Amino acid sequence: MPALLDLHGGQTAGMLHFGQRRAIAEMLTDEGHHIRLMVQASSTVASGRGLTALVLPPSVVVRGARARLNDSVAPARRALIRFALAAASELMIDPTLAALCDARELQPLIRHVAEAQLRDERAHAVALAGLLPEICAALSAEHKECFAVGAAHAVADLRAADGKRWAAILAQLELPGGAAQPQLLSLPADATALVDALAATGMGDFASLLESGRAGIADA
Repeated sequence: MPALLDLHGGQTAGMLHFGQRRAIAEMLTDEGHHIRLMVQASSTVASGRGLTALVLPPSVVVRGARARLNDSVAPARRALIRFALAAASELMIDPTLAALCDARELQPLIRHVAEAQLRDERAHAVALAGLLPEICAALSAEHKECFAVGAAHAVADLRAADGKRWAAILAQLELPGGAAQPQLLSLPADATALVDALAATGMGDFASLLESGRAGIADA
């Protein structure tokens, strides 16, 4: 949401025209609704299973964002890094949500929330793919590079297995990690839509940047 607020307020690529700002405002509204839905659903499921004391450590995506958005980073670059993470997340979330919708082992409430979010995220992906060329056209060469590197970092973190987070969760549930962890970590993280969208902006070398090596936080 901070990245969308940056875009709407002109901090990322200058002031956008009315149609672009309306599309971003609609995405902001949806994202706020998603947060509320997931918080309510998670609270209901956790209460029903007696897991209200479960502590979730920061994910590898959150740790990576915090490391790259420290106080030494200039405000303009911070806005670009936030936007890069948002673009990667929006354009990579579809396969993960689809997998959750089809996971019969999940409680129905969680699947219904995933289905509702998936419908919105597919609309967001279309809108964002249309906005990206116009937004990137307003960026300087230096800022385009900052955005591309930020997106590569985000992809690496989104692809990470996040073993530390799952180990902490399984330990609190008093479950052995050996058998359960591979199944829990099998959600897809496909960057094809992001690569295609950035290629349309003229960043044709983004795929090569991704292949050059994992840029995210090392995770065990």
